[in-house]
Amino acid sequence: MKNKIILISFIALLFSCKKGEKDPFISLISRKSRLSNEWKIDSWKENQINSGFNTSNQSIDLKISRNLDQNTFVVESDITFLAPFFIGTASVIEAKWKINKKGEWEKTLIYEYSTQNYTNVTTERTKGFWNFIGKGNEFKNKERVVFHITSKSKKEIFNNTDGTTLTNESIEEFNNGDNSVVYEIVQLKSKEVIIKRNSLYDNLTQASHSIIEINEEYILKK
Repeated sequence: MKNKIILISFIALLFSCKKGEKDPFISLISRKSRLSNEWKIDSWKENQINSGFNTSNQSIDLKISRNLDQNTFVVESDITFLAPFFIGTASVIEAKWKINKKGEWEKTLIYEYSTQNYTNVTTERTKGFWNFIGKGNEFKNKERVVFHITSKSKKEIFNNTDGTTLTNESIEEFNNGDNSVVYEIVQLKSKEVIIKRNSLYDNLTQASHSIIEINEEYILKK
């Protein structure tokens, strides 16, 4: 009888490992161990819509899409002049996401693109700490993960055709919990992870009031 109870409890534990819709049916490896790894960002898709009005009651309608597919990074936007971010097609040098069991993470994206006047190599790094989210609404325990951002940095190196080099660097730092992103874990396997989010933000500033909608998906591979 005792052995039967142990067996039933063990089977129940195995079945409870499946959370996301594409999770393995049974896994002996904990969710924390499966997520903690040095991942290659195999795919990243982000669509952002910013709509609203400024203080002059002028309509705001900004669309941005980012699509990283293995070795290519494509950014498209309604803004085509003096945009505060890269727009166009770039070659990916490195795209990785380190996540460890201590609750720390660091995401690195390095890409290169060229124009008639220069070649640019951009390095973007974001890091912070992470944790699973418990059961809530329609989600099971540990079916979501939150990445808290503590710093974001960007370094751009412009190698001009005239032989000169220009470097721009910037860094943003955040207090714990001030900048966080929640993802639903669609698939959590030892060699592949899929996370996604569908978020709405009410962005109110002195200059404008807008609603920001973000749809995003990452596919991480070992």
